[in-house]
Amino acid sequence: MFTHDIEYAYLCGDYFLERTSKTRATRRLVSQLNRLGFQGSHPWEPRGNR
Repeated sequence: MFTHDIEYAYLCGDYFLERTSKTRATRRLVSQLNRLGFQGSHPWEPRGNR
């Protein structure tokens, strides 16, 4: 807030817990699908990067 000169915004008590768990769950599920033979990429990676 002081470094970037922005106002305080309350993100709620479990913001970081929910954000992290959703990301981890997505990675885990995509990896499981890939191991089962489904082809695809992670939504956060460009398609030509694999």
